[in-house]
Amino acid sequence: SSSASSRNTFFSNVQINVGGDILSFNDLEHGVLRGNAKPAYSLSAQFSRNDKRARLAIDNPDCRIHFALNCGARSCPPVKNFTADAIDEELRIVAQSFAEQDDQVQISDGKLHLTKILSWFRSDFAPSNKELPNKVVTFLRGKKKEKLQQMIDDSK
Repeated sequence: SSSASSRNTFFSNVQINVGGDILSFNDLEHGVLRGNAKPAYSLSAQFSRNDKRARLAIDNPDCRIHFALNCGARSCPPVKNFTADAIDEELRIVAQSFAEQDDQVQISDGKLHLTKILSWFRSDFAPSNKELPNKVVTFLRGKKKEKLQQMIDDSK
């Protein structure tokens, strides 16, 4: 769609100087925060081997970053402020809040239905589709968590 194209152009073309490195929003998300991972629908990592900015990539990215970033689409998480002192707790809260929404994670008729973010970036969450529910259950609480955990246990 044209709005998706406009968003992609914005996230690729708007650039900022961070400590002398020129980075787009895509560079920050995929190159730095996702540990130089491939963007969705891309064949290669954000930074090439020769790109000096590759040194900025986080060594052990946290998959919950996807619940903190906002791409401007309706399905994206809301914009929040994060702090260095409380980042782990803040990421736990936004992951839980996102997963608790029925349009993001839904369990019905013995099936798990997930938002596109979890399929586009599945490798950030789990090594395979089969293992993805084990990660998703860590973001849930209450009845929804119990229901998914029962599904996981029943499939063993």
